[in-house]
Amino acid sequence: MAKNVGKYPYTLASLIFNNQEYKEYCQESLLLKQYGIETLSEFLNVEFTEEEQRYLEEQQKRKIKKGVNGILLSKIKTLDEHFAEVESNGDRNKATMEAYKDGYKQVEIAQYLGLSKSHISKVLKEVEI
Repeated sequence: MAKNVGKYPYTLASLIFNNQEYKEYCQESLLLKQYGIETLSEFLNVEFTEEEQRYLEEQQKRKIKKGVNGILLSKIKTLDEHFAEVESNGDRNKATMEAYKDGYKQVEIAQYLGLSKSHISKVLKEVEI
């Protein structure tokens, strides 16, 4: 059954919309390779907000490659780019959430900012609320 699921061309949809990690069986997804935002909207019978459209456009630009531990996604921005315009703790917290959503691990963000991993975890919980 897993082999059949791996061949299903729309497997990636729920992972994208729920901001979850891509799985190995998604590497051949037609959603990443062939369809634009308008087509996805029509197919799913959903109207996307501007923020959702921007998110989907960013996801479509990401490169997918097979790694030792599964599928790896390229990052949309470097940590320098995520934190370039930070002027306050609020800005830093929003940038932290964006970097985390981009696929950076809490420990990577913590090391970059010179903070503890537990502090990053608290920030992520606060920002998400």
